[in-house]
Amino acid sequence: MPKVLYLADTMSNGGAERQLALLVKYLPPQWDRRVWSLGSGPFVDVIRASGIPVEVNERRWRYDLVPILNLWHTLIRNRPAIVHSWGWVSSAAAAPLCRLLRIPWIDGSIRIGWVPREHTLRARFALALADRVIANSRAGLEAWGISGARGRVVHNGLDPERRLPASGPRPAGGSFTAV
Repeated sequence: MPKVLYLADTMSNGGAERQLALLVKYLPPQWDRRVWSLGSGPFVDVIRASGIPVEVNERRWRYDLVPILNLWHTLIRNRPAIVHSWGWVSSAAAAPLCRLLRIPWIDGSIRIGWVPREHTLRARFALALADRVIANSRAGLEAWGISGARGRVVHNGLDPERRLPASGPRPAGGSFTAV
């Protein structure tokens, strides 16, 4: 059973966090998946309700290195088959150790179709070290200059359970009927 470790900067109420929750929830069951985050938020409970372990290592101050050391310990202890990060801080923290341990690493931090002014150098450093880069649009990959060989697009998903009627029995197996 291949292990995937998902890294997040936060589990706050945002689109990237929702997409991460959907991905780990609907990934085929033969994948052993875990989530490691630098910050808590409502999606911690959502992911845990799906039966997926979530480890939160909040920073006590801006330059607190203890969570990064905990991440490195997690990587060494668990030796995942793949690391998939969802933020530039967790990406920059995991990149050097993933390279050293030869763990394939996917950066999923591109969430918009342009390059923002803040944190650009740090994000470019992390993106340069990634084996693959996943964005939610082709425009994002193009803006950051990610080639077609390294870049992939995974569009934002829709949780099929949100389309179910509010009352009445729910279909078995996660399938749904169109309304």
